[in-house]
Amino acid sequence: MGSRIEQGNYLSQIEKDLAEKNEASPLGRDILVELIGRFANAGNIFESVCQYCNISHDRTIAQKATDPELHVAVNGYLEPQLINYVAENNGIDYVRLNKP
Repeated sequence: MGSRIEQGNYLSQIEKDLAEKNEASPLGRDILVELIGRFANAGNIFESVCQYCNISHDRTIAQKATDPELHVAVNGYLEPQLINYVAENNGIDYVRLNKP
């Protein structure tokens, strides 16, 4: 149930962000396009973290997600080198990526 509430909050936040950006209520397709874009960006960041951890690109997503090296890298304190690597590989501003 908590997951469903979280998902609803996430979609509500996307809708709010788009409404503020476009100064109008977004259509369902606008929300879907934004959601897909965010998923794609998250996938790119995930792949960058895997590369940083030297996790083989031949492994499945599930294998990568359960790799102990990945968990060491992302659980708790994030090393500045990891943040820089991900930012540089994804064209993301370091300050934006480093926000808690």
